[in-house]
Amino acid sequence: MTLPSLAEKAGSLQGTKNDSLASLALQNKTFDQMIHEYLLHHCYADTAVAFSQSSASLSASPSLKAEPADRSLLWRKRLFSLVLEGNVREAIQICTTAPLCVLDTSVYPSALPVLFDLKCQEFIELTKTSAEAALTFAHAELGQFSTLDSSYVAILQDIVSLIAYADPQSSPMAEYLSQERRERVAEKLNSHILMCENLSPTTGIEQIVKHITVLHDQLHAETTKDSKMMVDKSSNVWTVSDFMANTSAMANYE
Repeated sequence: MTLPSLAEKAGSLQGTKNDSLASLALQNKTFDQMIHEYLLHHCYADTAVAFSQSSASLSASPSLKAEPADRSLLWRKRLFSLVLEGNVREAIQICTTAPLCVLDTSVYPSALPVLFDLKCQEFIELTKTSAEAALTFAHAELGQFSTLDSSYVAILQDIVSLIAYADPQSSPMAEYLSQERRERVAEKLNSHILMCENLSPTTGIEQIVKHITVLHDQLHAETTKDSKMMVDKSSNVWTVSDFMANTSAMANYE
């Protein structure tokens, strides 16, 4: 019995993935279109314009330049920048007024976790300037989330504990103060706005990467599993003592 090669494993798994990958194919989009979609999705407006002008396939089809995401692009770009800068209050104000109004949970139930993240981030930003202002904000704005499920309550307990530390940056909750958290909140808001416009919260390129990652993980798991089975079942696997015993026997035979 021989261990299946990586290529053989890929071939067998590919059969189960072909349909999903083909459906991504990915929606009749050229690679240039997918890059253009990615740039618009993540608010790289100037880069998207420059790329469309340099792309032969996009230049040949002017209608493809006007992606649906263009409708909210300027708003999304502005909001993304505000959250990354820590100006969450202004971002919330924009999101709750016309023409967006995307944080109305009675219209968009999926807005609740986004609104929660934004309110938490606003509190976090306040802890960096005034613990008193942060505490006042918590009583006024965060209490509405305390009756939700335990995942919300756990986060509330974590972030509110920031004001108990003289130096929050060196506290166990310092991760909440990171730029990476700002980016995650901005990304979630960006995806939510796209969903409100009946657009995909992820791009074609990101979907392909996710599929490739899953395939890679499955290949690794399958290969690791088979390797372990081969070792367990093999009668030719020697321990150090086996090797020494057999070496001595061969010496005596000679």
